Amino acid sequence: MSLQQEVGWDRDTVRMARYLAEVQSEPFVVTSLATIQDQLSDWVKTMQDIQPTFNVGSNLTEDVLNHLQHLDIPFTFSNKQELSRMANSGLDMSTAIFSNSVKLSSHLKAAQSHGVDILYCDSVMELKKIKKTHPTARIIVQLNCEDQSSDQTNECGANVSDIEEIIRQSDSLELNIVGLSVDLTLSDVKRVAGDVRQVVELAGQMGCSLSQIHLQGLCPPGLSTRGVDHLTDHLTKLVTVVQEEGLTNLGMDIYGDATEFLVGPSVTLAAKIIDVKEKFEGSDKVMTYVINESVFGVFSNNLATEGDTPVSAPLPLGGGKNRKGLTAKLLETNLGGNSGDVLDVVVEDIVLQKMELEDWLLFPNMGTANLTEYKTARNMNGSHHIVGVKTGGLSGGDGGARPCPDMSDITPDKTVNLDVAGIRGDWELGETFIYETEE
Repeated sequence: MSLQQEVGWDRDTVRMARYLAEVQSEPFVVTSLATIQDQLSDWVKTMQDIQPTFNVGSNLTEDVLNHLQHLDIPFTFSNKQELSRMANSGLDMSTAIFSNSVKLSSHLKAAQSHGVDILYCDSVMELKKIKKTHPTARIIVQLNCEDQSSDQTNECGANVSDIEEIIRQSDSLELNIVGLSVDLTLSDVKRVAGDVRQVVELAGQMGCSLSQIHLQGLCPPGLSTRGVDHLTDHLTKLVTVVQEEGLTNLGMDIYGDATEFLVGPSVTLAAKIIDVKEKFEGSDKVMTYVINESVFGVFSNNLATEGDTPVSAPLPLGGGKNRKGLTAKLLETNLGGNSGDVLDVVVEDIVLQKMELEDWLLFPNMGTANLTEYKTARNMNGSHHIVGVKTGGLSGGDGGARPCPDMSDITPDKTVNLDVAGIRGDWELGETFIYETEE
């Protein structure tokens, strides 16, 4: 399988990535908007009863958010900062969902001022706060269906035993409860389904008709780094159980968090090797490469995962004119981050071709990683690919991050007429042409 097929790029994007790797030192990401659309098509085919939603906090790239809005995907957000980012991007707030069940009054006021009227809630205290600041809101009660005897419990959410009082108080305060939210990340789906049916029946008896159910945790963050097939298999199996347990047969609109599924496979990270070490274990050579990213940046999910790191083996970017070519021999390899911390393990116990200092590696399926330091630098004309270059990284480098070049007018074997500093004439271009001017 070619590099283009592996990461979902066209030839111009591969060429652009290799050019960018030549002219600057910071890591960068390439986001494929077309991949997001393809993922949505797969979701609709497989999960046609579930309306996908997107958590804006997982990827705040403006081009991504605008594209998702174009695809009519409702947004969820959890704080005022994310709300402000959405507003500054000119996004439609009419279908946005404030998915934090405990909110500051100032955040509620901001939500109301921007036209957000779907709010999570998990207590009578939160109801009273909503009554003061946003009395016309439509309320989703976040339900805690965890096994209370388990070591891994979710502190957010109302217990089933609290629901009767919440409904009674909402009626007294003339507030409108319209649905439930449940988290499937750590839960037994059968227990969740039983709790949901119990609450829906109780609400009906109290004259509160619930019309929505929001399913969180369908695709845990970082799951796509193990591969798109793994992500799809996980979601398909989980949704099958959801359907078998009758959650899609309650006469309610079903919303599902599709963040990881939609955007995870769309982003590829390019990171540079900044140190190379090798040692022998018996007769076997083991390579260790340090890259200019870390678990305190993009790979922060590694710190929250017990056992093996959730990152798959990367792909060599290749393409450098000074390289004789990658060897076909695979070596045992470990990858570390650039912080120098003992915890900074990106991925270990993989096999990879022997790489050299300043080679670049590609990490596919990084769409919901910690990309806050990556600013969109260029949307290639005529392309669905967006490039973002890291700013203020730990790796420094002599050149730092430079603006991504616009490659739309540069193609192989193209002849252009130049007039640069008195040099005139026709120039034949090879695979890469670099022209820089000083401001």
